[in-house]
Amino acid sequence: MEMTPSEAVAAKLVIPELVDAFSLGTVSVPALRERRDDIPALAHHFLQQFRHSLHAETLDIAPGAMQKLRDYQWPGNVRELRNVIERVLVLYGSRSKLRHRSCHKNSAGRTQPAEVESTTMQPFRPMRGS
Repeated sequence: MEMTPSEAVAAKLVIPELVDAFSLGTVSVPALRERRDDIPALAHHFLQQFRHSLHAETLDIAPGAMQKLRDYQWPGNVRELRNVIERVLVLYGSRSKLRHRSCHKNSAGRTQPAEVESTTMQPFRPMRGS
């Protein structure tokens, strides 16, 4: 059952002070492409998160691959970065370091991020639309 904050107060489901506290302002978070300095920390966070849940052995992201992550425009924002890291670990989780190989243009003409390889693996191309 959905209701407005004022309806919730009238129904005595929440106290007015709580509604006031939540309506103090709007939090604006810039797009990931505007926060490129956050990409390494986020990528390493997702690497560690998925490394444990997927039982992957990958420990690091090579500087070239990280630069490609930083250079990408990230239209899908943090969720897209998270999905790329997860997919790379699913495919290459047994490698000690994810490395950049090359980039390619997708159907929209955008350069894809972090096509990676291990020392012996073929390149990875992230899936779009996930």
